[in-house]
Amino acid sequence: MKAKRAGGWILFAGLVLCGLPARANLRAPRRADGYLSGGLRIILPAGAISLVREDMRIVFPAFDSGTPYRDPGVSIELVYVFANGSDRDVALSAQFIAVDVRNLEARLNDAAVPSVAAANDAEEAECLSRLADHRKAFLEPLYRPFFQALKPETSPAARFSSIFGHTPLGEPTPLEFKTAVLDLNFRPGRNALAIRYRQRPFVAEFRYGYFGAWPARGFTGFDYLLYPAESWAAAGNFRFTVTVEIPYYRGKFLFFPRWDAPQTKSNIELRPVPSKLPHRRILSGEFDRLPADILTVLVWFDSKAMNGLPN
Repeated sequence: MKAKRAGGWILFAGLVLCGLPARANLRAPRRADGYLSGGLRIILPAGAISLVREDMRIVFPAFDSGTPYRDPGVSIELVYVFANGSDRDVALSAQFIAVDVRNLEARLNDAAVPSVAAANDAEEAECLSRLADHRKAFLEPLYRPFFQALKPETSPAARFSSIFGHTPLGEPTPLEFKTAVLDLNFRPGRNALAIRYRQRPFVAEFRYGYFGAWPARGFTGFDYLLYPAESWAAAGNFRFTVTVEIPYYRGKFLFFPRWDAPQTKSNIELRPVPSKLPHRRILSGEFDRLPADILTVLVWFDSKAMNGLPN
């Protein structure tokens, strides 16, 4: 009788384990960083051109099984609206910071604008300084292991690789700081510049395991540089809007699929708005000025990771 009961429990345990995701705890926590973009900066001032609005849409990919490093990237859509106050066309060049950006596409008034990649040491140095200050103020109080101090005696390129040079396996790799230079021709009146691309999110895992810390304990996120847009003369009615779309975490409990709402945090005020699509969280904000030097959106798919510093 006891043998039959034991056999029944063994069979039940086997069925339960078969319902769990097939996953082995064969790796250490992963980290991937160094992916950032943003900020259309005018290279030479043009008095007749003013920036009327900047609209931004950020769409995170669907995550599952605690593996944000396998995703196709965060989808970014930007629309800049400019006013040309003169009665003739104005040609100028602008640059857009893009580190490991994929499929960048720019269109001015629905006409394709080619971009040329170029190095810019001065832009890199300013970016590093501002990003280090931002992460120290915003991220370090949340997760100290994610923050790395910069060494002032090293060159900008070496500093960039030291703070951001990590593959998902944690091995150092050089990441090249690049800007995309755009040659723009503004006609009289309103002009709309649309920029679309994909960007890898940064990932910081602190623990990874089958039980207790599954899915991966940590967070993923996205940095976008706002400060370069300050180089443009802002119109009196300037508006900046941002919309963030985050799919629910797709997981499984035993044999049953489940959807978990993501936990989010940003350094600017973003309010939830109703979503027309199921299993998605939508955040939105509208401002009459640029609300910060750098916009950061953090996403947790494990609510326990938000309870202070992980052990």
